[in-house]
Amino acid sequence: MADTLEDAEKEARASAADNGVTRLAEHLGRNASASAVFGAPVERDGVTVIPVARVRWGVGGGRGRRKGQTDDGFGGGGGVQAAPLGFIEVRDGGARYRRIRDPLRVAIAALLLPLSFAAAGAVMFVTLAALARSMKGTFAVPQARWPSRRRRA
Repeated sequence: MADTLEDAEKEARASAADNGVTRLAEHLGRNASASAVFGAPVERDGVTVIPVARVRWGVGGGRGRRKGQTDDGFGGGGGVQAAPLGFIEVRDGGARYRRIRDPLRVAIAALLLPLSFAAAGAVMFVTLAALARSMKGTFAVPQARWPSRRRRA
């Protein structure tokens, strides 16, 4: 009887964990739909603007048991992230997509580009210096037949 009761408890816990993660995924999926990406159109002066955004969502979960214990544990989580990308402008029977530039992205790129060049230059300098040290004495350079310094008269 104890085995059957323990198995039933484990199955109920696993089912509860699965149901919790499933409910979370369904809730997030409902919110991360096309209506979240393409907002409600706005019309003014004969121009219709449809906002466009990128929406990402994810969910995860798990369960386990500590060594030597009979109780199971489970947990889960998820999230949604939305970021504006631009808008679709409908005017005079034609449509045009306009991207919104993120000034933070431009600033980060402007800062990281020189830093990446500096890092690449430092790596190249260190590599060439190490290569030069390792090759020191490998090649025999013949002595010049003429004096290296000019004698002044």
